[in-house]
Amino acid sequence: ETLHFASILLSAGARLKDITAHISQLTSVAKLKLWGVALSRIHQHPELGIISTYITIADILQTGASEEDIAGIATLLSSIPSEMAVIALEMPSGEVQVRMRTKSRAVNLSRLTSYLGGGGQKKSAGFSFKGSLNEFITK
Repeated sequence: ETLHFASILLSAGARLKDITAHISQLTSVAKLKLWGVALSRIHQHPELGIISTYITIADILQTGASEEDIAGIATLLSSIPSEMAVIALEMPSGEVQVRMRTKSRAVNLSRLTSYLGGGGQKKSAGFSFKGSLNEFITK
């Protein structure tokens, strides 16, 4: 989708350098603080081949970030050698949203998350449930 809009901008005369800067190089202090919180909580589960972290509503408020600033954390986690990267998010609705990424050919996240009531693609999927983030983290 990003490439599609980039091609429209290029067709309209935009400079590739400017498009690239706005897509991948500009970020806010609030977003970096939120990512720092998430990265400080990384937990490795070697017996499962999983890397995980979590973000609370309080984290978003304390850093001044937005829910949009969460995007990309799961993908960054998946750059760590593991079978799967997982980020759990406490949502204002009282749900916990779980986002998962994998680079493994042996893992099909779509099948796993559909079993849990979610969906997505083979390498990028998620699910949500009513409950406490604390319950999810401690299990």
